[in-house]
Amino acid sequence: RAGDEGTVTRFFQEESTGEECVEITWARTGRKSGEACPRKRFRFIRRQVLTLGDLLQALPGRECVLGGVEHCRAGDEGTVSRFRKSALDGEELVEVTCARTGKVGTVALGSWMEAFRFVCRQVMEVGDTIRALPSVELQDLSGELYRAGEEGIVTCLYREVGTGEDRMEV
Repeated sequence: RAGDEGTVTRFFQEESTGEECVEITWARTGRKSGEACPRKRFRFIRRQVLTLGDLLQALPGRECVLGGVEHCRAGDEGTVSRFRKSALDGEELVEVTCARTGKVGTVALGSWMEAFRFVCRQVMEVGDTIRALPSVELQDLSGELYRAGEEGIVTCLYREVGTGEDRMEV
C-alpha cells in the first residue's frame, strides 16, 4: 500500500531472468514479499544498523513466549540492550528489552528486521530521567536501591573496564 515502509531482509537473483530482486519485510503487516527491480519501485529512506539504545517495535503477528512466560507481543516497544555472540555457534545476537514486560528477548542480528521495525535512536545522556522496568529491582548488601516503576536521573555514563560493557550510574 502507498506509504508502507519495509526493511530489506535479503538480496537475491531471479534464476530464470537473472534479475536483481529483494525480499522485504513490511512493518505494517509483518509479512514478506519478493520484489523485482527494487531501485525502480522503491525509495531508500534510511540505513538500519542497530546500536545500543535503539527503540524497536514488534511486528504484527510476532510474539515471544518462553517457558510459558510472555516476553513481548505485536506492537510492544523494546530497547536494544545488548549485543553478544552465541556461546553455541558464535552467531551475532541482539537482546531487546520489552518496555511492557521488562523481559529480554534475543534474536539473530542478521534477522532482527523479521521480528521488529526500527522506531528511533535513543541516546541516553547525563541528566535524563529513567524508569525501572516491570519486574526489575536491585539490592546490594546495604539494602534496596530501586524497585520496578521507580524513576531516577542518570548521573554518569561509562564503559566498564574488563568487560567493555556500557554502564550508567543513577
